[in-house]
Amino acid sequence: MDEVNSIGLIIRLRISLVRERTAGVASVLRLLTHEGDDMRSVYAIVIVALGFSVTTSNRSAVAQTAGTAQSAPRLTADDYRGFMKTVGSTYPSMQKHLMGGMTAEAAKEAQTLATTFGNVERFWMQNNKADAVKFAQDARKYATEAAGAATAGDAAKASMAAGNMQGMCKQCHGMYREMDPANPNGFRIKPGVIAGS
Repeated sequence: MDEVNSIGLIIRLRISLVRERTAGVASVLRLLTHEGDDMRSVYAIVIVALGFSVTTSNRSAVAQTAGTAQSAPRLTADDYRGFMKTVGSTYPSMQKHLMGGMTAEAAKEAQTLATTFGNVERFWMQNNKADAVKFAQDARKYATEAAGAATAGDAAKASMAAGNMQGMCKQCHGMYREMDPANPNGFRIKPGVIAGS
């Protein structure tokens, strides 16, 4: 939910910046047309000003997004284990519901997975593992697709998206996870992958 709120804030800030810059351009336009300059000059100035507005607005949004990720509470390896337990119990249940044609239940579980992968993404972002961030982003995308398809009653399409999501899990586990000797049915982050592991 924090991620959704952050994105909403960024969008509102970008709209505000564009409005401010547009108002400034309108003032320049009124001033220039009042002075009697030809319209080609006015259009050129407007185009340059709008280009500056969009560029500045985009830079501001990128800086705010990076700041939001860094200022969020730091996730721990214990948090990550909790996320993986959620995935480990939710994924098979979703698959069972999809095979049984219970798409409404599967849609809820797919949405839970999408939310969980958002947290996984944040964990890896905080630990500066760009490829793991990408795996989590793709897994979240596929979980969201599965949720949408299941909501629409398309179990086959949802199953396909879920299979793609599982592929992202396998890739990430291959790079960053290993069997946990203390728990023969579980995984752990490979030693040395993150600080303190």
